[in-house]
Amino acid sequence: MNRVRSCLSRHRTPQPDECGLCYRALYDERYSYLRAPGDPAVHGGSKFNPGISLAKQRSPCRHLGAETGERRLCPTCSGHVEKKVFACAKHTTCVLTDCPSCADRAPSPIAVRHLLFHVMPIRGNGVWQRNLDQLLQRFHVFNGVRVIAVVRDHSCDPPEAVQEYVRAVAGDTVQWVVIDNVAHLREVATWGSLWEKVATLEPGHATFYGHAKGVTRPVNPGVTCHPWAHMLYEVNLDYLPLVELALQAHALAGSFKKIGAGFQGSSSSWHYSGTFFWARNRDVFTRDWKRIDQAWWGTEAWPGVHFRPEEAACLFHEGTVPRLNMYSMGYLRDVVEPEYEKWKSENRQGLSVTG
Repeated sequence: MNRVRSCLSRHRTPQPDECGLCYRALYDERYSYLRAPGDPAVHGGSKFNPGISLAKQRSPCRHLGAETGERRLCPTCSGHVEKKVFACAKHTTCVLTDCPSCADRAPSPIAVRHLLFHVMPIRGNGVWQRNLDQLLQRFHVFNGVRVIAVVRDHSCDPPEAVQEYVRAVAGDTVQWVVIDNVAHLREVATWGSLWEKVATLEPGHATFYGHAKGVTRPVNPGVTCHPWAHMLYEVNLDYLPLVELALQAHALAGSFKKIGAGFQGSSSSWHYSGTFFWARNRDVFTRDWKRIDQAWWGTEAWPGVHFRPEEAACLFHEGTVPRLNMYSMGYLRDVVEPEYEKWKSENRQGLSVTG
């Protein structure tokens, strides 16, 4: 069975198209907290083990100012690594921008990351496996509770097949919810069982929600769901500093934010098209989170039922109903894909997020 290499495994010098998250962890200081303990920044090649906890992730110092233009040997690396010098309101100048032991660091808004994921394992087209390959490649992002819901019916592979597929990479690190499929509800049927697993008001906890996308659709050049899904995984899980920045000021963060009433009979005034998003737990569980439209689109409408548009950050691509249409090949090719290439280029240099 061909499997995408999991970041739970050790590998050397990852390439950006092979494992973008690991590549950025090695070569981009904003992602330095993803490096294995003791691994220096890589300049030409080094062993790397990205299968690490993010519980002690690093965040910017509250006193840090602008770059001075100087460089200085880092005192915590025994003087082996030269680093940029920054102005510092407390120490005049400082190079310890990613020092894990500095008491002056600002608290991280998402020190604990949970995963909630829904799978309908339609038999025969390989799409649920494609989705899990993309998720498992990024499984080390989640250092909190990991919960996967699987539904079963006559058109599906058995839940045990999904569990075996995940266990081959992630071991026994996943909690499972298994129920019979409810066709008119789809992901709504597992919503409550998933979210109750991460119910906490503790600050610093955030949860990513997603689902195996496009499982009923064939894989061919005329179907937009699969390139769309690829962007959903990349944007939401490969640019963690961008997510962190968004959640500093917003309760939710996601991609393809669509403004307007998109669901007949729902009070939702906006949604994340595709239903991939992050949420701060304390914001979810201080609201009537169990209230959800009892229709197949209920999970997609849910953010707009409980949160105003200004409470939700957009990581990539915002539009309106009905213009933002990710099922249109023309819209994907002519509008979204050029914007996505530009967005990726910009976010190699800096971070940009909209409200």
